[in-house]
Amino acid sequence: MASTLDQFATREFYSVVIGGTALAGIAGFINAVSLAGVYAATVAHVTGNVTKAGMALAAGNFTTFGIMGGIIGAFTCGSFVSGFVIDSTKFQLGSRYGLLLMVESLALFMSCGLRNLEMLTGELVAAFACGLQNAIATNYSGAVVRTTHMTGICTDIGIVLGQAASRNPRTETWKLKVLVPLLAGFFGGSMAGSLCYQGMGPLSMLIPAGAVGAIGVFYLTWKPARKAREVLVTAVKKVQNEIESGIRTVATPIMDFAKHHTPTLMRSPSGTIIATGVAAAAGAAAGVTAPERSLQHPIPSPSTPTEVLAKTRAKEELERKIDRVKENIQLQSSPEDVMPLTGNDKFELGDGNEDDDN
Repeated sequence: MASTLDQFATREFYSVVIGGTALAGIAGFINAVSLAGVYAATVAHVTGNVTKAGMALAAGNFTTFGIMGGIIGAFTCGSFVSGFVIDSTKFQLGSRYGLLLMVESLALFMSCGLRNLEMLTGELVAAFACGLQNAIATNYSGAVVRTTHMTGICTDIGIVLGQAASRNPRTETWKLKVLVPLLAGFFGGSMAGSLCYQGMGPLSMLIPAGAVGAIGVFYLTWKPARKAREVLVTAVKKVQNEIESGIRTVATPIMDFAKHHTPTLMRSPSGTIIATGVAAAAGAAAGVTAPERSLQHPIPSPSTPTEVLAKTRAKEELERKIDRVKENIQLQSSPEDVMPLTGNDKFELGDGNEDDDN
């Protein structure tokens, strides 16, 4: 298949699924509460209201026709406001979505407070809120996203399943990951709305109003909070770099100074010779452990200039005496003139002025 279920496994994709499912659940909750008794009519089910309006007009019941027509018009006005503010069918997380959701929350609170008025203002405001919500996200990568009515959702699910059954290679089965959660969310919201109305009565409409407001606050603060976090992380990294640069600036001269000076030597507990003093201080400032040197290679003690001069003179004197001995040997005319040495004779190096008879 060209499109798989995992093709759109991104953060944005799951944001659409989670947000859309939450809004579908809220729409189901509102529809169930309004149908159960607050208004005794649906404010999100436009198809049914259009049918009721046609039946009322055919029967000459202009009052019912006016009520249904007003609900349909309010729903359309809500969609108009949403399209005017967002100005795009592409889903994008941003503050505009948060603003529209806050308006919807306010409208739901108003509908709850205006439910006892004779002009059916509460119904109209609730329908306006549902129309505004349904138009917030109309399309995501080709998948139509509706959160307040399920006719189109069920139609799209059936189309995708039919194409998959026919083994169409271009079937976009990934859409099921959007459409099925929307249907499940609306169903669950309808159950929750019915149960809450049995326990709370008309005040149960405050629950979806508060939930939509919370989602709106999240949309309004998500991007600014993310940008603030990025700015904070950048500032922290900048401070860390400045601190490290300052440490290097201070430690480099100390290390250079330590390289040109002999450090104090001491024996460590492990039996090695370690550098302390200036070199150790420089290493600690730079975060470097003091270098160690094994005792198997002891450091020779330095010789003074006087000792070096004395050794040089002694070596030169010895070389001169050896040369004189070689000269005396070469003066002998023949081997017979050379007296063999006995065990009692002693050979000493002289100054080169000894007599030949000796």
